[in-house]
Amino acid sequence: MKEHIHDSEIGEIMYEESMWTGKKSIYINGKLLEKLNKTTFLMRDGEEKTHVFLKGNLFTGITIRINQREIVVSRQPKWYEIALAILPFVINIVWGTNIVLFSIIPIVSGAIGGGICGAMSFMSMFLMKKANELWKKLLIGIGMLAGSFLICFAIAMLILIV
Repeated sequence: MKEHIHDSEIGEIMYEESMWTGKKSIYINGKLLEKLNKTTFLMRDGEEKTHVFLKGNLFTGITIRINQREIVVSRQPKWYEIALAILPFVINIVWGTNIVLFSIIPIVSGAIGGGICGAMSFMSMFLMKKANELWKKLLIGIGMLAGSFLICFAIAMLILIV
């Protein structure tokens, strides 16, 4: 995930985070900041050194603090983005534990279904953060919900056939 913002005092800020490893990097005006620990970076401007503090993640929003000034790099997710992201879990739990619904359309739940729904929920939140328009976010959320349901259904059918 890459976020680019322009600040009037600091200049161009680029935040980069690997989706797979969680490795974080901050570039200010094209210069990579030295990483001191997981949330602290060092910005060198000649002899002057300034600490840059990182707070948050994909799900809580990302801010950096430079000289007691907080700059929002990535906004906090909206309530409907969170709701759409957890909806696959809710439907999997309700459908998988209800005998009547399960007899109509069987789906795998438990650890396998939870893992599938967790992966789809994470991808849903990640993709919704990248989308700008509301209709795209809704389409992504509903698509991931349908995808997780279909995958859980397909696995349940494989289990029942075998």
